[in-house]
Parts: sequence; structure tokens; C-alpha cells
Amino acid sequence: LDDDELLPVDVDVELDLPTEPLGEEDADLRRGDAVLISSGATIYAVAQQNLPALPGVVMAPTVGGQDEPEAYYQTNEITRQFAAKCQAQPMFLYAPAMPGPELHDHLVADPSVTPVLQLWRRARCAVLGIGGPPATRTSLPSVLPTDPEFLRVAAGDVASRPFDAAGQPLEFPGSDPLVAIELAALRHIPSTIGVAVGREKVRSILAAARAGYINRLVTDRDTAQALLDASDAHPEESLEG
Repeated sequence: LDDDELLPVDVDVELDLPTEPLGEEDADLRRGDAVLISSGATIYAVAQQNLPALPGVVMAPTVGGQDEPEAYYQTNEITRQFAAKCQAQPMFLYAPAMPGPELHDHLVADPSVTPVLQLWRRARCAVLGIGGPPATRTSLPSVLPTDPEFLRVAAGDVASRPFDAAGQPLEFPGSDPLVAIELAALRHIPSTIGVAVGREKVRSILAAARAGYINRLVTDRDTAQALLDASDAHPEESLEG
């Protein structure tokens, strides 16, 4: 992620989020192409904004449903909202994010689930929220652990997949059945657009960029400046990875 791929834009004062974060030119999208949508408060808020028309594009979640009351964890609903705003076709993932091992094996072979898993492998674009360091957050998806050691080393997460400050995936007990796109798979998607706002997320954004999970970033000007300042102060943590 080079400095010129930071996209600081004017923000909506009420939401403090980019008002026009995405466009068809960002990923050279065509009819039939797949766009993956993650979850989280920032992604949910962006789904409420004006978004460009992408007729014929297919949109699907990056992670299964999560048993939380907050709307920003409801991945199918966020995907539906994105698709409605973009005039795209939604595909839903009828699976919990963390099923038991036996149910997991049935789900990944189920005809209602496999089409989404196939989209994960051929997607042209992904719109990804970047979770801040779990130790600093007031709300975490229930699939993530909260033990002191995990909170100490975790720098952030994308699609409920946590990583450390170097961007390395963090495995944790019971994570094998997690129904979510693998972090390594994101590197094979041509356009991976991170959407994140807040100075508290600088460490998380840098780790995600360094690991190659995102190659574009939409943020506000304050966060963009904080990222550039952090890169200047610590060249080993540059945006280019």
C-alpha cells in the first residue's frame, strides 16, 4: 500500500466516515464479478451512505452470522444493504460464524453455502472493515477470545480473523470451525479496499497493509495523517509493507 493509495476524503460530520468511499473504477468491476463485504461498525455505517451503481455485480459476506445484537455484526443484512444501494445482486451466507466442528463439516458441503465459498475464491474486490486492537475496544464479536494473552498480542482483525502487529494470523483454541474467509486468501483478490477511521486503528491498519490483506485504504484525513506520521517515525512499519 503506497502513500498515494491512501484515499482521504471529506467526511460526514455526523458519522465521521467517508461519504463516497467506493467506485466502480476502484476495482474495474464488470457484470458477474464478485465483491465481498465484511462486517463491523465502520462497514455498517458506510452501507448507509450513497454508493455507486454496480448493476450485475454479485455481493457476498466474508464471514458467517454472529450471535450479537448489534446490527454491525449482521453480515447478511450488511451485504443486503450494500447490494440494494449498488443495484447489485446479494448472495447470503446461511451459516453461523462459529459452528461446532461437526456442523461445520456439514455446512461447508451444503448447497446453500458452497456458492458463497466459491465466490471467496474468485472475487475481484473485497470491502473490508479493519478492527482495532481488541484490548482497546468496547465491543468484540463473540468468536474472538478475551484472554489476557490474546489481548496482549492481537493488533486487529479483518473478517473476524485476528492478526498480530506484524500482520501474522493468530490462531486460538476453537478457531478451526470459523466460517470466514482466510486472511491469506485476501492477498489473491485484485482489489482489497480497507475502510477504517480513527487514530486508535493506526497500528491495525499498518499491520493489515504490511501483510497484504488490503491494497487500498479509504479513511478520513486525520487517520491518513496519523498513518503517514507513524510511517515516518517508524520506517520499518511503512505502508508499503
